[in-house]
Amino acid sequence: MKRKSTFGLFPQRLVKLLGAGSDEGDAPQCPSHSEAAGRLLKSRMARPVPLERTTVDSVPEVLARPCEELQPLAELTMGEILLASTTPLTVLNTLREYGKGLTDRWREGPENIVATTIYYAATARALTSHNRKLVTRSHRTLAKALATMMENRWMPPELADLFASARKACESKGQRTRGGRRG
Repeated sequence: MKRKSTFGLFPQRLVKLLGAGSDEGDAPQCPSHSEAAGRLLKSRMARPVPLERTTVDSVPEVLARPCEELQPLAELTMGEILLASTTPLTVLNTLREYGKGLTDRWREGPENIVATTIYYAATARALTSHNRKLVTRSHRTLAKALATMMENRWMPPELADLFASARKACESKGQRTRGGRRG
């Protein structure tokens, strides 16, 4: 059995370790996960939703099913779809499932952060545009998750605003539920 030379360290951790013994000016600068996630998210939001099955991480490939509901939106970018208040609920649910599927593929790093952002953006848009909660977690738990998402410094302002609106909706529904009414 071959031994790993990095002892299982992630690249950024290895860079820090190797840079510890060198002059500070010589240590390579490795972007943080959040900085890399910010750039990756910006790129992902500016491109059309990947629908060709041959494309790595395409929606049909990740979900292992055809996604006809997305075909009419093929020319729109991921950002345009997630930020439009008119996006159909079926499309938002598909994109939420897609984000969830990506988190299963990318369990760490910037890719996981972007996948999680897609998941919560679709969830938030469904809540704000259709008054539908696509997840099983409570409104209170969802509000906390949305607050965490919107507080990321690298989050684009339009997504942070979407998360803030959805969080407010969750908090108001959570208060009605605790007050005895169902929500």
